Amino acid sequence: MTAVDDAVLLEVESRQAAKAYRAFEAWAGGGPISVYFEPDTMMAVDRPGRRGFLYDEVYFVTLWAGAGGQQLLELLQAEDVEADHRPSFAIKPSTEEPNPERTLALVLEHGSPIDEVRHLI
Repeated sequence: MTAVDDAVLLEVESRQAAKAYRAFEAWAGGGPISVYFEPDTMMAVDRPGRRGFLYDEVYFVTLWAGAGGQQLLELLQAEDVEADHRPSFAIKPSTEEPNPERTLALVLEHGSPIDEVRHLI
């Protein structure tokens, strides 16, 4: 298992998007998740120990955690173990993300609660 700092940027292959969504929701731990469509799907959570977003682009699903990154990585790794044992994600330097705090703020401010839009995901 690869250890990471508390902040992490992960990139998941688009064909494995369902894994990323499951891991992100499990990582959020039942906390309020905001969802924003513009037109790509973005999800965000901001609560003690869990601060980050999921951004579903065309070719990749990007997950950024500003807090709780190690736990998010472990949940993603658990999804891989249940599947074909091939890593479906890459750990990227979090500095590659242009402005994760701005993306997080956008989704939190303009997003809808996940329970209201789950049928659209």
